[in-house]
Amino acid sequence: MDTEEATYFIDRVDAGEQLADVLAHYAQEDCVIFALPHDGMTIGRVVAERLHAPVVPLDVKGDELIDSLAGKTVILVDDGLNTGKTMHAAVEKIAPCSPTKIIIAVPVAEYDALRPLRQKVNDIVALNIPQEFAGAIDDYYREPVER
Repeated sequence: MDTEEATYFIDRVDAGEQLADVLAHYAQEDCVIFALPHDGMTIGRVVAERLHAPVVPLDVKGDELIDSLAGKTVILVDDGLNTGKTMHAAVEKIAPCSPTKIIIAVPVAEYDALRPLRQKVNDIVALNIPQEFAGAIDDYYREPVER
């Protein structure tokens, strides 16, 4: 995790590839990738493909039911953490489903957003934790997202 100098990604595919490299050891586990829409889906698909795991969009505001995740390693993926509120809601939605592990994986995170999440999950993988956060997740990607 880099806390010194900001790292920039070409786009969400590049970020997903770099994240998948770090998460490669989870390919040996029974994983499910939950990606936070919208920008997290691109990264989630790349990670899921590399880990040979299914990717599921996770709407933290929706009422969809999630089947039991007993025996599964859940990896929650987004394109970045700014305030951490959406990821916190994702953890709260997944935790009651009894996964073996909950892992948060993001290319970039604001340091203070990570603090409250650390005690709720088994691991956090953040490729870039800049000392001075740019203020917007999009600022860490050279190519803008097409919406």
